[in-house]
Formats: sequence, structure tokens, C-alpha cells
Amino acid sequence: MRTPMAVIGAAALLGACATGPDPQSLPQVQAWLAANGPTPPPIAQCPHVAGIDLAAIAEEQSAPPTEQQLRSRAFISGMFDEMRLPEGAWRSPPAEPVVMIRSIHPPAGMHPNTMWAWVWKEADGTWWMWRQNRTNTPPPPPPPPPPGATEGTPAWEAYVESVRNWRVPDEERWPPEHGRLNAEMAATLDRVLANPCRAWEPDIWPWDPPLRPRRRQPAPPHPHDWTPVYVELTEPGRAPRRLAAPGNNRESLNGAIVGVAAYPRPSTGG
Repeated sequence: MRTPMAVIGAAALLGACATGPDPQSLPQVQAWLAANGPTPPPIAQCPHVAGIDLAAIAEEQSAPPTEQQLRSRAFISGMFDEMRLPEGAWRSPPAEPVVMIRSIHPPAGMHPNTMWAWVWKEADGTWWMWRQNRTNTPPPPPPPPPPGATEGTPAWEAYVESVRNWRVPDEERWPPEHGRLNAEMAATLDRVLANPCRAWEPDIWPWDPPLRPRRRQPAPPHPHDWTPVYVELTEPGRAPRRLAAPGNNRESLNGAIVGVAAYPRPSTGG
């Protein structure tokens, strides 16, 4: 791990060669350097953030959270706590994957289902995925009673007890997609995760990021039936953290990660 003086020295170097906010004022840059990330290039060389008022985003996000924000964070944490990757005939993440990305796409006005996905990188450099479409359709009914099981007979009582305890396992009710991650998606993740410009990006982008200089009119709001995709990234030297991309089709490195995490596809080779 870097010492505080090393972090300060790297930040001073950035401040001397970049046009933009003081890196020492941006928590995302300091977290990047503290995790032994390479010194990022000048902000002018990072097109996704060069025109963004990162200082304004940092100031807004450093404010004490409101009660509504605290409730929202607790709700999101609860959704991640509910995620379970069941045992089955598929590859599961190792105890310590090199990179782990989890995503939840909750129901919205236009879709009543919930999407769960895991995407992870193993020590040999391969990427894997597991994705489940958890629809709201009811489970199939229990099987009919066996022949000769009529009301009042022991066979009937046994059947009633089996129906009471009957359930379809989640992995049978919602068969998952799984296997090696699609090669194009894997290449995207490798490229984006290795890009040192990531140091400048806030973990949670606002929907309508403030620009430098300020624009006269705000960007259009998100669609009425829009719902966010919640993504959690864990990588070496850093605790799990949430990622969110900016809206209105604005490109970002975080957005590329979120895009793969939300809709991972297995390779045709399985």
C-alpha cells in the first residue's frame, strides 16, 4: 500500500500537469491511488471527464445524506444481501476472484421481473458469468395425488404434507444463463478496467452531470418508466463499491462496466 506521503506526492504531480480540479479534492482519485492504482493521465486526456465539473459532483456527494437517501441505500443493500448463487451444474466464483461484479435490475413500470447477474474474473484471466431472470409468473402447481390417495387415507395425508412443503427450486423455476463471458464483453471489461482515466470518474455519476462551463438548460430527465441497474464492483485493494453511469447516453468508463454487468451474455462455446 502507498504511504500517505506517496499519495500526496502523486496527487501533487497530477495537479501540476492537469487542467481541472485539484486531485487532492477528489475522493475517487485518492481512493484509486491508495489502492496502488497508477497515476492517471491529465484530465484533458480523459474525454469522458474532461468537460465535467468533478469538483461540483464531489461537493454534492460529500454532503450529509438525507433520510430518503439513507432509506434508499438501505433498500439497495438489502437487495444485494438477498442475492444467492445456488449450487448447480455450473461454474461458481472462486473464494477470491480477481474481479467480482454483481448487478441487480429490479422491476419497473415496463418489466415486472428482477435480473440477477454475477460476472467475475479468475486468476488465469478468464471471465465468467451467471445470470438469472426472476420473473413474477407463479411457480408450476404441485403434482396431482398418486393413485389410490383419497381423502382420509394415509396416502392422502402424506400427499397433503408433501404439497404443504412443496416448492420449485429457484434455479429450476428460473433457469439461469451461465458460462464463459462473451469474448467481446470480456475484452471490454479488460480494456476499461485497465484504463487509468477511471481514477477521475466518480463511482456514482449523477444522471445529468454538471459541465464546465455551465450549460444554460439542464438535460432532459430520465424516462418516466426508467429504473436504474444497481452494480457492485470489487477489485484488488478496494472494498466493494457501487457504480452508476450518467444518463442520456453519455459515455463513461463506469457506464461500460455497468452495461456488461446488467446484461452479460455467455460465449457461444458455453
